[in-house]
Amino acid sequence: MAVEPAFRKYIVVVLGSSQSGVSEFIKRVSELPPQTMPDPNPSDTLKPLDYGRLSVDAGNIIYLYGLSEESPLSAWTFLFDREDPVGVVTLVDSTRPASFSIDKALINNVDDDIPFVIAANKRDCANAWELDAIRVALNIDRQIPVIGCSARTGAGVRHVILTLFDRLITPDYNVEDEGYDYTDFAT
Repeated sequence: MAVEPAFRKYIVVVLGSSQSGVSEFIKRVSELPPQTMPDPNPSDTLKPLDYGRLSVDAGNIIYLYGLSEESPLSAWTFLFDREDPVGVVTLVDSTRPASFSIDKALINNVDDDIPFVIAANKRDCANAWELDAIRVALNIDRQIPVIGCSARTGAGVRHVILTLFDRLITPDYNVEDEGYDYTDFAT
């Protein structure tokens, strides 16, 4: 007779363009001290992968892996083929609209079956774009949450991960059903 594990493990990938704040985002939400994993194929690059863990409750643990457009192909292959992520956070620098095309390309490279949320980082900066403007610029459907956060201060970071977790455990998740206002910066 097989014994059920004491917890359920979820692999979540945090994607972002260069300077979007992926490392800081994972550092702010992780229960572990800042960690990096070596590249699975060190001959590609010396850039390590960011890694973190968040216990949602006693039965659910989320493992976070950070990737950027600068991450080597071997890291992408390792995470998406071997680790089989169940969710993705796309971290957008809301102060750099020039990076939105890269963010859109990152979103388009994720399997349609994998739930994701958009985290609009750097919402604490004066020149941050409004969340609805980011949604339009990225051509994101209203059913996909766009959530404000600041990886630098930690504001809203846990909310981003828990919103994704809600989408993972609720097959017919609907943004409007939750009553969240994703147009405001949530802490």
